[in-house]
Amino acid sequence: MGFARVLGRSWATLCRPIVTIMPPDLKALEAEIHKALKHGMDRHWHLAKDMLRVKPEYLLTAFVADHLSGVLEFETSIRLEEPTSRIIHQIWLSSAGWGQLHRKHEKWKGRNGKVDIFIAQEGPARCAVLELKNLDPPATEVRKDVKRLCDLLAIQSAASPLVAGYLAFPTTMDWTKGLLKTVQSSTTNGVQLTHCMAHEITGEDPEDGLPAYFSNVARFTRLSPPSKAA
Repeated sequence: MGFARVLGRSWATLCRPIVTIMPPDLKALEAEIHKALKHGMDRHWHLAKDMLRVKPEYLLTAFVADHLSGVLEFETSIRLEEPTSRIIHQIWLSSAGWGQLHRKHEKWKGRNGKVDIFIAQEGPARCAVLELKNLDPPATEVRKDVKRLCDLLAIQSAASPLVAGYLAFPTTMDWTKGLLKTVQSSTTNGVQLTHCMAHEITGEDPEDGLPAYFSNVARFTRLSPPSKAA
């Protein structure tokens, strides 16, 4: 599988540093999501000639996934519109094993549906979830995604292969305060939020499109348990 992916990559892509979804690389993955969001916005402008209406959302999702496929470690799969039920099953399977799967599998009380992008890496099994939103998303929609990411991170937290959840979206204004207020109100105990924002210049005239925008990436990870005194 790895060799097949190499054959499909350009020389420039092969020269990029490879990013994994292991905990030490989460910040690097965050940086690549920023680049992927910019790639998605640029491609959307190329097709639609309108950045103020970044719709449909799945088009942006496809462009983001396309960028990530060129930088993630070879033995990494990227699945779009992955059902929440499959992710929950994989978390329980990886943490409890086949023998205990049905015995330990707790009923899911969170939000169902599908996540935009599911990233899974082999050996050792690690995975991450990425949710994307259109330009200037409503706070209610942001809260829904944050709640689901926190709920997924809470499943079998000590042994779960899910290392992080990401929420990424562009905004026309600095949404830092609004994001933190909205996200923090929905973040559950035991989950740590890291927010990174980048100011992107498009070079377009105001009458033709969007001259600049902010790229927002929020990363959700579990808080490390306090170390016990010797």
